[in-house]
Amino acid sequence: MGDVASAEALPSFTLPPVIEVAVGIHFLQLPGLDTVALVRLADKWRERFPKVQEHVALPPLGLASFMFQVGNSVPPIRLWALTADESLLIQVQHDRLLINWRKQEGDAPYPRYDVLRSELSTIWSDFERHVEGADFGVLRPSAAEVTFFNRIALSSAAEVPRVVRALSPDFLLDGHLATRLQMERQLGDNDGPAHGRQTISLGFPADDNRLQLEITSLIAIDAELSSLDVLRALDVAHDEGVSMFDNFTTEGAHIEWGKLGARN
Repeated sequence: MGDVASAEALPSFTLPPVIEVAVGIHFLQLPGLDTVALVRLADKWRERFPKVQEHVALPPLGLASFMFQVGNSVPPIRLWALTADESLLIQVQHDRLLINWRKQEGDAPYPRYDVLRSELSTIWSDFERHVEGADFGVLRPSAAEVTFFNRIALSSAAEVPRVVRALSPDFLLDGHLATRLQMERQLGDNDGPAHGRQTISLGFPADDNRLQLEITSLIAIDAELSSLDVLRALDVAHDEGVSMFDNFTTEGAHIEWGKLGARN
């Protein structure tokens, strides 16, 4: 469970524009993981994550997931467990476990993927033991997710091509920049180790001169795999996200963000 993912041959940036990163594991729904069970689970992490918040459950994001609700049953919730400074948070609900790093005020740098992977490895081990010791259902992982949220300051919409490569002529419509663009690509094939999908969302709100670039990579997981294999699937999702960010953005932007090996 504790091996560290290799970042060999991946691009690296000393000043990336990332403001949030989420890494996590999706699994088939656990019917018994209700509000009471989630609160008890959060108690296990309370020393490190003392703040607890209740939120509406996220909709299914898995590759072949679904959600159902019968009669007048209480809708599922999502529980947040946060560190004192709220820079790290655990999100857990009936079908996924995520850990997020969020940039707070100041210059605290992104702690890097290996740190978040190690955090998730420990939390996932706790979660596995908790599920095994209770009547929640069978824990069957279905996907590994890595999402990068980037925020890039611009003086105007005209600067977008300076940062983002033109992937579609439809992005510019009659000289006007679309306020949001979303694309999806398949990763690997049905029989390959990186079977999954990647979503790239690009937004430029008219009242906020900051480009919002979100890249979500979701890799399918065989439910029979070990926890170590699940983390390796997470590594694939991470590598796909970093590679897409590098390909999606321009060389000029790379120099601004301190890409190692970039030409000045």
